[in-house]
Amino acid sequence: MKALRFAATGDLAHLKLIEAPTPLPAAGEVLVRIRAAGVNRSDLSNVLGRHAYTTLPRVPGRDFAGVIAQSGQAVWGTGAEFGFTRDGTHAEYLLMPSDAVAPKPQALSFVEAAACGVPYVTAWHALEHARVGKGTKLLVIGAAGAVGTAAMQLAGLRGARVDGAVRGSFADGQPLAGSWEAIFDTTGHWLAASIGALERHGRVVVIVAPGEGTQQVPIRELYRREASIVGVNSLLYSAAACAQLLRELTPHFESGALRAPGRLEPQALGTEPYAALKAGRGGRFVFTLGE
Repeated sequence: MKALRFAATGDLAHLKLIEAPTPLPAAGEVLVRIRAAGVNRSDLSNVLGRHAYTTLPRVPGRDFAGVIAQSGQAVWGTGAEFGFTRDGTHAEYLLMPSDAVAPKPQALSFVEAAACGVPYVTAWHALEHARVGKGTKLLVIGAAGAVGTAAMQLAGLRGARVDGAVRGSFADGQPLAGSWEAIFDTTGHWLAASIGALERHGRVVVIVAPGEGTQQVPIRELYRREASIVGVNSLLYSAAACAQLLRELTPHFESGALRAPGRLEPQALGTEPYAALKAGRGGRFVFTLGE
């Protein structure tokens, strides 16, 4: 089978397109023929060596949609293990525990389904941790991105009062005009400004740390509001847990209440999307393998 693999980290030059043996499932495992696989920024950071627990050599990739080789059933999934402690989805076949797959919604194509895993898992846990429910005043910064799009839709299902802002809506360093019970900054660039726009007992959710991962925090603004900063890490959720969440969300995809992120860019299996992400390009890259 064709697969991307890296045997060392620190440079994209270590990521190679190779021919590898097709794995054989053991008891309790299924072999999935990958039809599409999403490319996430965590896949890039993995190859660049920013996840010390990754074992090598490794096939990267977390999100997938495909068919079970033994039965032909269409499935999708994502999970913390894929690409880090077991081979991931950027290959023609993926071996996984049988409880790590969920039936793919019929309303989604393979490409659309493969683009949903990490964004929806991240957004769902962000809203859970921020206690977003009916009537919650929520601001999503980066609302046009994959995670932001998922958060806007999921928050709507919860009955929240949602405002969305795209990058460029605000001038750097300027206060946010308004106040919210919860702010989900998907970009990582608006932590200080978000704290200043929280209501009493407000929550700001962060999922990414730009640059070296350190920022100055206006502590006085935080404690005077009795507010909190909430971190969410999608890499803490196993493939089995993610499969269960995707099963729960499937009826909403079938009804059209939830949709795949926009700006999908199908690509042949190769290193080019990794290089594009490293260069700062937007969009949602998805490898296609036989759809």
